[in-house]
Amino acid sequence: MPNEFREIPRPPNGYYHTEARSEIRIFGKYGGGFEIDFNWCDEMACCDCTPEFDFSSGILVWHCDLCNGGSALIKEGKNE
Repeated sequence: MPNEFREIPRPPNGYYHTEARSEIRIFGKYGGGFEIDFNWCDEMACCDCTPEFDFSSGILVWHCDLCNGGSALIKEGKNE
């Protein structure tokens, strides 16, 4: 189902987003490149967080020593 949030192992090239409207674009010949438009406030992240995409689990994660970071499931498609 397109509106269901779930873990997506090794997602193919394309656009993805989280429930809090952060966006991820995966690109490249082998899908190894990614860009993140991270929604700091809605993801409840602090200014020291470092967002990245975890290809092994298919989730957006943010690391931080100050607030302990977090993670969010992604769903296919751009934000609506």
